[in-house]
This record gives sequence, structure tokens and C-alpha cells, in this order.
Amino acid sequence: DETPVAAGPGWAKKLPWNVQLALGVLERRKDPEWSAFLDSWPAAPALPKDLEEEELEEAQDEDLEVKAGGTFFWLEDRYEDAREAYEAAESDSFPWSEEDFRWALAHVWSRCLRLDLGSQRRRLLVPLLDLGNHDSNPSASFEHLPSERAVCLVALRDMQ
Repeated sequence: DETPVAAGPGWAKKLPWNVQLALGVLERRKDPEWSAFLDSWPAAPALPKDLEEEELEEAQDEDLEVKAGGTFFWLEDRYEDAREAYEAAESDSFPWSEEDFRWALAHVWSRCLRLDLGSQRRRLLVPLLDLGNHDSNPSASFEHLPSERAVCLVALRDMQ
């Protein structure tokens, strides 16, 4: 299956989109065709939820502090939701730790693409494309080619 991870497992369909995608990443880590790529991802990127209280205070942004704290607890709740959904569907113990779940979700948040397809919106991970552009003055963008079931990286200007 050469398609990007577009959704999580069937038992996760009632969970939020980002949780489904993170669970899809965790499931794909067991697949030899995906494991080398997914294991090459670096440590989870630092997000505001990961900052110490003193670091959040230095930002002098009360809204950021509140959201960071809320995200931390939201993650705990979604982990429990995912564990319960898995155990209800599979009659087995949840195979991932909370650390695994946080790693996958942090990568979903930092690497996910959003495609607007008319009245429908899709969020997905496309291997390597997520590494292509991280600049306030982008040199490239992505383009959806529905006829080829592909997402391509397209230069916006001449590259040197």
C-alpha cells in the first residue's frame, strides 16, 4: 500500500481526526514497509504543551499558557479514549504507551497537510513532503493531483 497514512484504524473512527492519524502512524510503525521511514523521524518536536511553567511565563502570553496547559490535559484524555476504544474493539491491552501516543500526535500536528477538496477537507501525512518547506517566504507548495491520487511538491520560484 503506497498511499499516505490518511486515517487511523477502524476502531478509532469516533476519535478526533488528529488522534486517528496518530494511531495510524503507530500502527504503520509495525509494518516493515513503513517502519524504517517512521523510525527515521526525529524526537517529537517541542510544542508549547512541553514547556516548563517558567518558560511559558517568559513568553508573557497568558493565552499561550492557558492553551498549553489545556493541551497537556487534552492529550491525557485522548490517550485514555484511544485505549478504551482499542480494548473494546480488540479485547486486548492497548499496545502503545502514552509516550508513543504523544510522539505520534506531536508529529501529526507538525507534519500534517490539509487538503481542501471542495466541500470536504482531508488531513494526511505524505512521506518526505512534510520536510520540503518551512520558511516564512516559501519556495514551494504542495498540489493535489486527484487523477493520479498524488500530492506533489511544486516550486514557486526558480531554485538555485
